[in-house]
Amino acid sequence: MSAMTDLVPGTSAALKKLDPTLSPQVRAWAGELREVWRIAGMSINRFAALYPVDKGTLSRYLNGKRVPRDHWFLDKLLIVLAEQGKEVSQEVREHLARLQLEALEVAHPQEYRVRLISDELEVADVGRREAERYARSLEEQLADRIRRFEELNDQHCRLRAAHDADRAAMRAERERLEREIADLTSSLEHARHRTAQAEQRCQSLEDLLDRLESSSPSAPGGAIRDIPLTDAGAVARLLDTFREMGAEEQAVALAERAAGGCPFTDSTGARLLLDALRKLGADLLATEFAERVAAQAPFALPAAVAEHLRDLREMGAETQAATLAALAAEQCPCTDAAAAGELLSTLRKMGARAQIGVYAARIASEASSADPGNVALVLRGLRAAGADRQAAAFAERVADTAPCAVAGSVGGLLDVLAKAGATTQTLRLAERAVLQFPLTDPLEVKRLLIVLQDRGGQAQAVKLTTRAALEASINRNGMGSLIQALEAPEANAFLDWISTDCPVSELNTVGRLLDTLQWIEAEAPAAALAERAALSCPVRDPAEVAGLLDAMRRIGADAQAARLAERVAADCRVTNSYAVRRLLDALRRMGANPQAALLEGRCGSPGVRAVRRHDADGRTVSR
Repeated sequence: MSAMTDLVPGTSAALKKLDPTLSPQVRAWAGELREVWRIAGMSINRFAALYPVDKGTLSRYLNGKRVPRDHWFLDKLLIVLAEQGKEVSQEVREHLARLQLEALEVAHPQEYRVRLISDELEVADVGRREAERYARSLEEQLADRIRRFEELNDQHCRLRAAHDADRAAMRAERERLEREIADLTSSLEHARHRTAQAEQRCQSLEDLLDRLESSSPSAPGGAIRDIPLTDAGAVARLLDTFREMGAEEQAVALAERAAGGCPFTDSTGARLLLDALRKLGADLLATEFAERVAAQAPFALPAAVAEHLRDLREMGAETQAATLAALAAEQCPCTDAAAAGELLSTLRKMGARAQIGVYAARIASEASSADPGNVALVLRGLRAAGADRQAAAFAERVADTAPCAVAGSVGGLLDVLAKAGATTQTLRLAERAVLQFPLTDPLEVKRLLIVLQDRGGQAQAVKLTTRAALEASINRNGMGSLIQALEAPEANAFLDWISTDCPVSELNTVGRLLDTLQWIEAEAPAAALAERAALSCPVRDPAEVAGLLDAMRRIGADAQAARLAERVAADCRVTNSYAVRRLLDALRRMGANPQAALLEGRCGSPGVRAVRRHDADGRTVSR
């Protein structure tokens, strides 16, 4: 221990000479420990007063009669040296720790095993804490990306009329953030899985440590029989530990139990155990375990099955891997697109074409078509696996069955299909969205209009606006906002339709459209619509005609209102006194007194005193 002899020696009480019957490993450890003790200048009485250890135990440590199981005693001595300005190097620390372990193995084999498990538990606990920190970091990053994505979405809606290049740059940034959010979400799920695995491993090691500490050193077989098999990774590392210790009997006993009874839901643990069995030379047991993995893999988790497939192939268990591939193609679910894609990729690398065909066909018919991210992953996975026919079938299903109730989702699906080269399916989905999208929320309708135009669906945007004009009870401002959301060519196409082809059979709709056209200052289309309505709209319902006359008067279409007044005075129904009274009021407001007089004459007496009405039973009576 040359690094220690360079330090200035301290003063301490003289120690007895070491017993010559001590084993070489214990003598080497005790000699170096006494040297550290001498340089630290400590006495047994002073050390016992400072730390919770009795003087008899200290004396046995320093005389080699007892080797400390834990590293706390050595750590305390090295801390004392550091406080005195005599800190040792990392090389010296490792040298002392190695001597202690070698001495412990010879002097106290059972405690040596406990020490190994304790050290592994410390490493596992550090890993758990690191996994938790990593998961927290990912959660913060994900929250930040989602916040930025929502801000960009808001900007995109507010700056709809901005320059095309600016909008293209904003869209590219939004797509980049979408990818980052997807990647971070996947990484976060993986990190949380790692944290759960680390926590489970710590618990398993703690249970194992309790069992080893409570077992009798004279009956190691009992301890082996009591070791829990819940964690394949922990069992694998324990097998490696027994093998490195030369404890062949214990290793074989544990291997026999593990091959037939160890679970393998964690593919990493299964791989470690298979590797440990091979290193132990237990090839038959390794084959037995591989066959169990192939037959009993967690088929509900495609990603875990994919890992099992890779591990079996890496370990040379090709027969078992082929068996597992066939079972996976028939039994693994398709709901998790990312996991299904991972399994497809693994099957492709194995060259399992038949199994790819079976699993890809199931994915095409069973995978969710509602979520854009899921659809993108499915199409990407199918194409990467060479399953082009199944990818086309899935795109067809998306176009025909995907929900069309949320503008953002429709836009995402259109993007995914377009990027996949599914042009026909993209157009078909756009057409379905135009026909099925709910018109209850003008803001959502506007968002879909923007989505359609951004993705090449200009014709569909016009159709959606036309549908909203005819079917939705959207007020003036809401309808005007939709028209203003159209690009100039599409807006002109819509206004041309208003001028020449918009039906005038629903008078309330015509009235709302006239108010809207005036609000957006579209005077020519408003005049054209008012003219067509004046000439050909139905005039049976006096109340509806009254509302349309008022709308014409509000927009200044006086000539058209006069023509409509001539028709209504002669042809409208006069069976409902309240409706007739409303029409008379509308005629008088616009100064059409002759027409009002004509209508009153048709009712039988001035002031509608003799107009007929319907009683509660629907019978026509007079008053």
